[in-house]
Amino acid sequence: MQIMNRREFLKCASATLASLALPRTPPVTDQFADQFAEQPEPAPLPATSLGRIATWWRQVVRSEPSRNAEWVTSKGRDEVVPLY
Repeated sequence: MQIMNRREFLKCASATLASLALPRTPPVTDQFADQFAEQPEPAPLPATSLGRIATWWRQVVRSEPSRNAEWVTSKGRDEVVPLY
């Protein structure tokens, strides 16, 4: 029997724990292939022109994408703003 050092033990133990934590995937079969072939392709989603403020403090909304542009308003976290 081969002697296992601490590093190898930790690598094996973490791989074992990871395999237990990850969901098992079913084997790939062609059982449902005919169902997927009959479905039409989904319609493409329209391009959205909305943005979300994702910082904790208030953000300035300007009329143009420049630091020297006119200050229109300020928005807080999770507020949605239109993008032009």
